[in-house]
Amino acid sequence: MFSSLSIDRGPPPPQDNDLGSSSSTSSGCSHGSSSDQDSDSGYSSFQSDDPPHAWDGTSRSLSALCPQTKIDLSTDEDRMSHDDEGPDHVDTDSEGADSDTEDFSADYVRLPLHCLRDLLSLLPSLATLSLDKLSFCHGTSTYRNPAAAPETLDGRTIQRLYIEDCSSPGQDANHFFAVLGLFSEVQVLCVDGGPWRVDQPCLVSRVPIIRGLVLGALEETNCAIAFYDSLRRSGSLGGPLKSIRFTGFTREEMEAFFGFAENAGPNLIDLELDIYYAINDSPGLPESWESFTLDFCSRLETLTFSFDFEDEEQPACVCLEVVRTCLRFYTHLLSSRSVQRTLRIVTFQVFHAPVAPFNFRRSAESSSVPRWTELDNVLAGLPELSYVKFMLCDVDGRGTEVEETKAGMAAFLQQYMPRMWWSGQVRMSLEEEEFGEMFQY
Repeated sequence: MFSSLSIDRGPPPPQDNDLGSSSSTSSGCSHGSSSDQDSDSGYSSFQSDDPPHAWDGTSRSLSALCPQTKIDLSTDEDRMSHDDEGPDHVDTDSEGADSDTEDFSADYVRLPLHCLRDLLSLLPSLATLSLDKLSFCHGTSTYRNPAAAPETLDGRTIQRLYIEDCSSPGQDANHFFAVLGLFSEVQVLCVDGGPWRVDQPCLVSRVPIIRGLVLGALEETNCAIAFYDSLRRSGSLGGPLKSIRFTGFTREEMEAFFGFAENAGPNLIDLELDIYYAINDSPGLPESWESFTLDFCSRLETLTFSFDFEDEEQPACVCLEVVRTCLRFYTHLLSSRSVQRTLRIVTFQVFHAPVAPFNFRRSAESSSVPRWTELDNVLAGLPELSYVKFMLCDVDGRGTEVEETKAGMAAFLQQYMPRMWWSGQVRMSLEEEEFGEMFQY
């Protein structure tokens, strides 16, 4: 009956006909919604503005969804007496919960994991699940015995799973892994935010097969590393995982990701690296970035990079230096021997694109090293290349901004990337034109 479900605190997100544009990875994962209860569209959204412990509104929504089925929304404390807990019980939901954690929990809706499992069992045809601003409780981390975790739903697959800005009391990442462990396969997993902490070994052994991954900031690099290790154990890297969209904000995050990508790379077909801010905010000489490589990506067909000019207060000299460092690094990655043999499409995602032609031109005119020419040459040398695309984001389509931005980009590319421009292999598109093009493999 229901194909899409959103559980969150705020108002319904905008309607989405597909996974969304690839630009969504810069700030998280976009997802869709409709009315709270709309059987015609096949969509149901449960929301709450109540305190974390107040589930009356959600209980009413669930009762309307499944009027003949009683769903127990109580927590484990409500259902289990301390006399029955036994020696294996460890209440990590309250252990180490400092004032920061309490402040965090007050902003989130508390979701018992057994409730989520029960709900999924009632919705066998659910294709999309969005979990936003939730505090998961009572998963595997509550017990020393991993078998006490909510059981996986045998053979349960889902097309799209969004986990955004969620955490748990104590911020224990085992709750995050317990949510993943409810599924046997996820077509597209979109993860962004936290906070999560990895203060103990991962107790969840069940990890689904992941075929497409949109990975935003997990805030703690140790959590990202634990997540990468779980993907290694899942069997996803043996062929199923073919598309990754990665957003990194620090060099530490990039180092962890590239270590993981070395294992995932042999089967990757589509890779997006939204790493402009990692380069912008990380110390180190430009050449230090060249320790990263894509030589392990022997089947890569599409590769996406980013530029972002959101910070209008950034000194011009800093902005130009970041652009030049990005150009050097992107050229270096495109020069990897493996990707040179297989790349068909290279995309540059340009955020706040109306100011891009001006900044690009200044970066070319103020440097004694022709970085744009080097990029032009390496792109022109890709034997399987079909086209290079500049995706223009944050452009106001109501006035003349679209035409002015495209004209400015065209004039710049004719002058500073002439080989690609005159080859006829350059395309320009707007962000909204890219909806529905993610994860075609």
